Amino acid sequence: MPNLSLSPNSSADVRTFLGRVLPNARLTDAVVNSEYQPLLLMQTKHVIAAFAFMNGDIHKSYDVLYRSFKTYYAAQQGQWDAFDLAFVFCVMPGLPHLDHLCSIIETNVYFCRKFVVPLTTPLGMSLGRLPFLPLAPLSGQSIRPASAQTFLQQCGVPAPLAKAIVVQHERSAEGIVEDCTMEEFGKPRPLTPATTTPVVQSEQLTEPVSLETLEIQNFRAYRKPQSFTLGTDVTVLYGPNGFGKTSFFDAVDFAITGGIGCLESRKTDFAKTAKHLDAGSEESKVSLTFRSNGAVRQIIRSIRDRTHALLDGRPTDRKAILSELTCSNMPATDRVENFVSLFRASHLFSQEQQELTKNFQDDCELKADIVSRMLAFEDYANAVKKAAKVHEVLQIAIANTTEEIRILTEQIAADNKELERLGQTAKAHTNIEALDTEIDALRAKLVTVGITVTHAKTDATMVRGWRAVLESRHSQSRTASERLTVLAKEVAGVPRMRTELAAVQQQLFQKENELKAVEEKRITTESAIQRAEKRLVEITANMARAQTHADLLEWIRNTKPRFTRLVTQQRQLTEELEHATETLAKLRTVEDKAIGELRSRDAAALQVEEKLKTARDALATAQTLRQAVPTWQANRTRLATVIQSEQTQLKALESLRAEERKLTPQLATMTAEEQRLVRQISEADKNQSKMRALVSQLQGHVRTGTCPLCGEDHGSKDKLLQRIQEHVAADAASGARADLTGVRERTKQLAERVAVNKQNQETANGQFTALKNEQIRLETEIEHFATAASKLSVAVEADGPTPAEQAQVLATRLQKEVAELEKQTQVARTAVETARGAVANAKNTVTAKKTEADEKKTTFERVREEINCLRTDPRLTQVSLDIETSQIAELSQLNLKHLAELKAKAAKTEAEANQKKTELGAFRHEATLLKAQLAALRTQFGNLQKTVTQITAKLEEFNLPTDSSEDSILVLIAEQSRLQAHLLVLRDGASSLEIAMDAATTAAALTTLQQIVRNHQKALTQAATKRNRHQPWQKYFAEVSRLVSSQQNQAIANFIHEYGPRTSVVQRRLRSVYGFDDIEITSHESTICVRVKRNGEVLRPTDYFSQSQQQTLLLGLFLTACISQTWSSFSPVFLDDPVTHFDDLNTYAFLDLVVGLLESEVKKRQFIISTCDEKLLQMARQKFRHLGNRCKFYRFTAFGAEGPTIEETS
Repeated sequence: MPNLSLSPNSSADVRTFLGRVLPNARLTDAVVNSEYQPLLLMQTKHVIAAFAFMNGDIHKSYDVLYRSFKTYYAAQQGQWDAFDLAFVFCVMPGLPHLDHLCSIIETNVYFCRKFVVPLTTPLGMSLGRLPFLPLAPLSGQSIRPASAQTFLQQCGVPAPLAKAIVVQHERSAEGIVEDCTMEEFGKPRPLTPATTTPVVQSEQLTEPVSLETLEIQNFRAYRKPQSFTLGTDVTVLYGPNGFGKTSFFDAVDFAITGGIGCLESRKTDFAKTAKHLDAGSEESKVSLTFRSNGAVRQIIRSIRDRTHALLDGRPTDRKAILSELTCSNMPATDRVENFVSLFRASHLFSQEQQELTKNFQDDCELKADIVSRMLAFEDYANAVKKAAKVHEVLQIAIANTTEEIRILTEQIAADNKELERLGQTAKAHTNIEALDTEIDALRAKLVTVGITVTHAKTDATMVRGWRAVLESRHSQSRTASERLTVLAKEVAGVPRMRTELAAVQQQLFQKENELKAVEEKRITTESAIQRAEKRLVEITANMARAQTHADLLEWIRNTKPRFTRLVTQQRQLTEELEHATETLAKLRTVEDKAIGELRSRDAAALQVEEKLKTARDALATAQTLRQAVPTWQANRTRLATVIQSEQTQLKALESLRAEERKLTPQLATMTAEEQRLVRQISEADKNQSKMRALVSQLQGHVRTGTCPLCGEDHGSKDKLLQRIQEHVAADAASGARADLTGVRERTKQLAERVAVNKQNQETANGQFTALKNEQIRLETEIEHFATAASKLSVAVEADGPTPAEQAQVLATRLQKEVAELEKQTQVARTAVETARGAVANAKNTVTAKKTEADEKKTTFERVREEINCLRTDPRLTQVSLDIETSQIAELSQLNLKHLAELKAKAAKTEAEANQKKTELGAFRHEATLLKAQLAALRTQFGNLQKTVTQITAKLEEFNLPTDSSEDSILVLIAEQSRLQAHLLVLRDGASSLEIAMDAATTAAALTTLQQIVRNHQKALTQAATKRNRHQPWQKYFAEVSRLVSSQQNQAIANFIHEYGPRTSVVQRRLRSVYGFDDIEITSHESTICVRVKRNGEVLRPTDYFSQSQQQTLLLGLFLTACISQTWSSFSPVFLDDPVTHFDDLNTYAFLDLVVGLLESEVKKRQFIISTCDEKLLQMARQKFRHLGNRCKFYRFTAFGAEGPTIEETS
């Protein structure tokens, strides 16, 4: 490796660049080695990156600088533990074998990520692959061409036609062709390419739309309802394959698009496949909530009606759902399937085929229509498709018309020829007798050639049959002649082939014998080589053992002085430990004696203090008892009064209860009477109502003064009616109503008396309870006083001194006892303190001596451990460390002599083996040549034998002897030729007779055929006119298609120029493909090609990349499309197990890329990632730890009949 150095300004240039792209980063220098430029340290919120610069040999530079960086990291004493570390090794560009060095350094992901960066100008191209740097911003605002409809009008296309071409479903291609040929748009005029001014494409001003929750029920793998709360930045789903992670992404796809991408490519029953197999008739649905412009909204979609979902409770179709989620303005005329594909291409990276990279494995090309929609110029894609479709319809119409013209022309020519023939036939063959003579002559000739004919009357049909038989016989004879001709040529070479067969067989026998001899020599030589190699292995093993023995002796020679020193030190330490142990035992005896004295004095002090406490308690109790005497006397007086009042209150309460027992039955009786009267009045009113209805009916039957019921005569009809009215007006319940009024009054009085009684009872109960509680309190206090007095031997009921006087005497005596005990306590405490000081002194002395002994013991244990380690060393199984130095020298000399002999023997054996290997190579080469010659001879023999067998089979097929000659076959060919000539003469005669017999009907056929010719000529004229109308429009739409395609291709080329380099940067951030240049995206017409270069040669990546590299490429293409698209404000990016075939470096790079996109993207992204790789889960927890609650982790722990078991982890 050449000794090269970077420019001294490299560090300053990198510092300037980093300060520009990361203005908030902290940049410092760290001098770690005086021979190299200082490390440039860049610190952001979560990353610390060290930029090192080569100086001289590249390998040495890396080793020194990387080792120095690790030392510098250790010196930080954990201050950097919370940061992600990166080491960037900056080198000169164009160094030889740089890819080899990069592959060694960058694939080592231990301690930190490492990057080897050749510094080129501009620095953005060199450092762009670093994941912690933001992606290069776009140069200016996105631009797009003017609308396709405007462009076509500027090119000279009529406005209605331009609209029909651009707007989907405005007019079908067939309808446009029909309008054009009917001159709805006038005559086709030449088009002029228009120069349009690009339109600045406004950025999405809406707030990004993010997902908040997802709930799945009876869908795919999920049986019971399962809810997910998604992280605002990242959500990671981890679990084994088959536990329902992909069903999660299927649920998201279904909720948003109404379908599942992986199922739509198969012919399956969607409802059965998408629904959980155990769901039965239960509803299968997916619900998700999302935040848009600050508001939380909800989508609920069911398999029962998957084309419509509930958006905030309102039925909504798929296109409207997509519009709400992406905040995009979709043309109402465009098909929803286009936008479903666009959504999946921009947001969903599935395990199977991704929408953006469908068929990528076949041609390494991206779908132009998807890219067009992503970049918001899908109107050009629509116009290109419509113009191409119209051109195709015109082409088909012109082709059909041209084919029709060709067919009509051929038919007219054939009909004219037939007219000419019929005209000639009508003139000839008019002699009937001559015709019969010719028929009889033909019949006789047919019999001579072996054709059976009947003697029935001959007509045109029979003659036509004769002609057909003659033609068939002629065809058979000609085929036989051709086969015989081939056979004659083959038979001529049979003798030569048989001679060659014998010669080849002889050569085969000879070569097989030679091969057998060579194989025997090879086997013999191989056996000799194996024996030599076996001897060499044994000698090598003996040499290894001898060398091991020499190393052992050398180790013993070097170790013996240390071993002797350790044994001496151990002996000395043993003596010192014994002396220290004896001294420590004596000191501990003194300590135990002091402790015993302390315990004795402490016990005596405790006894005195206990007596003092007892005396003080008794004194306090006596003083308290003396103070409580007045209260005790008052309580005794009050208790007598309370007992008397309680008896009086109890009597009053019994009187009230007796009154209640008397009033309650009376009230119940009156209440029952009231209810009876109410029922009676109600029944009377009901009867009265029925009576009035019946009387009303009866009045209709009154005609005279005689009553229809009783038969009494009331004089006149009016009197009878008056009598009926009086009877009806009378109130049958008036007496009961009067009784009810009296009863209610008496009931009210009784109820009031009962209420007053209850109130009086409650008052009396309250007073009685209060007196009872006071009695209990007084009795308790009196009892407590008596108990306390009894404990102090104070008599409360005896004659003599009062309790107060007795308590005073007792208190005086106890005060004297307390004073005496306090003096005794003071003396005891002083003695205890003296003993405690003696114990402390003894303990300190013991501790000091024990510390000294422990130190010696520790040293002794260390020495003993070292001695044991030496004694237990496996190498000492052969020689002891106790061996003398002279014996070591003697053994070393003997071992060296033995080792030299073994080396000489090994060299001799190896030379013999090499000689034999040379001979073996020659034998193997000779055997290979012989085997190739044998294979060729066997092939030649087989081919000759096969050819002879085939010729023999052909001879047998013609019933010829197997030894037939070429001349005999030529005779048969001549016979067949004569027969063919005769058959042709007979066929021509039959044709002439056939024509002659048809002459009678020729006149009518001639007239019909002439009319057919005239009709065909008319149709030919119409077809030519139709083609003439279509041809100008075909050229016109070819030019339209060319102009629109050219404009679309220019727009796509602008996209490739503006955004294409991002793919290379993203790919390099995920992982560089060593040995190849950067990924390149180019456009040719409407094709977007992905290619890679190696040594200037353009290659297809899928032909040379491994599965891991292809996965990385597809992921890079998807993420580039994701961050470059301008049509959607939907922030989630769904990545279903994106790290298939990834190693540790791929995984680290992927997570670093996600972190970089989260922190540097202007448009906020929300990543939902699934994986079955636990290592990725652990790395993700580390990489995303700074996100806190913005990151969610879900672990799929089990799977059962109810679906997956899922736990949210931290």
